[in-house]
Amino acid sequence: MRKSVFIFLILAFGIVMLYGSVFAKDIMPEGWSKWVQDGNDSAYEIGVDTKIFRSEPKSYYIKSVTPVSIESSAQVVQAIQSDDYRGKRIRLSVFLRGENIKDRGWIYLQASTSKPIRGGADHCLVGDSPNWINCKIVMDVPQNSKNISYGINLKGGGQIWFDDLSIDVVGKDVPETWLYLREEATKPSNLP
Repeated sequence: MRKSVFIFLILAFGIVMLYGSVFAKDIMPEGWSKWVQDGNDSAYEIGVDTKIFRSEPKSYYIKSVTPVSIESSAQVVQAIQSDDYRGKRIRLSVFLRGENIKDRGWIYLQASTSKPIRGGADHCLVGDSPNWINCKIVMDVPQNSKNISYGINLKGGGQIWFDDLSIDVVGKDVPETWLYLREEATKPSNLP
């Protein structure tokens, strides 16, 4: 009798583990949202990893769980009010790591005004890397900014982990990184 109960419990545990992982819901960090470019929300999973992390006890990840086209992408995004950052220079810093990435992973930072100002991190594209890469974006937040959004992106298949994300106010001696859609830009500048 005990042997039958033991075997039943092992089988039940195995079924729960199998179907629990297959049908697992996203585990989103509090205050974050998931966005999938092609609308196929089930193609990507957001989760917590307690085995691969830069700082204990965990990291978060975006992972393609079904075959996706190279044009598909997913991101986790957070938006905050700009009140504490208006008129200041800020730096978004996050550590990324990738595995089986079919295209690339990256971060972004955006201040919303009547025309968004967005900072990209094309200098920090992540492919397959067992090492953590520190990606940073530095930008000035306009006085008329309503909110700031930032996120981590995965384009194509694979998995990207993120850890140790921070937003800090920095001095004007820290140069801005690559920016586009600048509100005040009406003509090309800094041409060679």
